[in-house]
Amino acid sequence: MTAILFDMDDTLYDQLVPFQQAFDTLFPDTKLPLNKVFPVYRMYSDQVFPQVQAKQMTETDMYIYRVTKALADFDLSVTPEQALAFQEAYITALSQIQMTTDAAITLDMCHAHGVQTALITNGPGAYQRRKIQQLQLGKWFPENRWFISGEVGYAKPDPRIFQHAASQLSLIPERTYYVGDSYTNDVIGAKKVGWHTVFINRHNTDLTTKDILPDYEVNAHQTLQSVIGDILGHK
Repeated sequence: MTAILFDMDDTLYDQLVPFQQAFDTLFPDTKLPLNKVFPVYRMYSDQVFPQVQAKQMTETDMYIYRVTKALADFDLSVTPEQALAFQEAYITALSQIQMTTDAAITLDMCHAHGVQTALITNGPGAYQRRKIQQLQLGKWFPENRWFISGEVGYAKPDPRIFQHAASQLSLIPERTYYVGDSYTNDVIGAKKVGWHTVFINRHNTDLTTKDILPDYEVNAHQTLQSVIGDILGHK
């Protein structure tokens, strides 16, 4: 059976939306190119998340680090208190997130074709579960197919989180696809265990210099549903 597993953040919903809402709440008079700030914020978050996973950094310190570092790169200095206020505003905005239409249609398509689906997502368990509930992902993914790094004990791109999902679901690597927006976490991580990859290139990552390439790319010219439709047509 063909299996298609999905990342959640910035894959099934646009993570820039709650980020922008939080920024506008905290810094209403400051104008920055948030479409450029956000990937930097994600970079700093990914940089220290393994330390949080290993209990070498607290979640609070991660929240402060990723905001202060990202905004400093754009010449905006913020205090730790402002960074934590930003995180609170961000959590509030996350309570209103909605799945993209493209993602919803794609998941319906997978369901209609009898494809095995699951989630693999990085983040603390309770934090990610709130987003899963807000997006109503239980409609497509039973709870035993939620693989959350904070609960599994390994974070992408560590191949062990992919191997854990494969073991639990009895996946066949050559029949398994992973969909995500992070080149490092999703493409590299899934490729390490022999899966096919679908890269949602939301932030225009330059792939011409990469040694490892995704099997499919979703960009301004190709929707997720068209890519998955192509995969299902050849399954």
